[in-house]
Amino acid sequence: HHDLIDISILCEYVHLQKLNLSANKIEDLSCVSCMPYLLELNASQNKLTTFFNFMPPKNLK
Repeated sequence: HHDLIDISILCEYVHLQKLNLSANKIEDLSCVSCMPYLLELNASQNKLTTFFNFMPPKNLK
């Protein structure tokens, strides 16, 4: 298990295709919306509290 809470720095990595954020303490995934090439996302076992700001990338499976 990890202790990631804030992942906003990841907005700079717009070319990511796979992202595993599982088993952290993340509450907000809105920065993932800035990743148009993202194909796979694992955000299980986190503390997600809101999805209102989350716009999944169109290629996300």
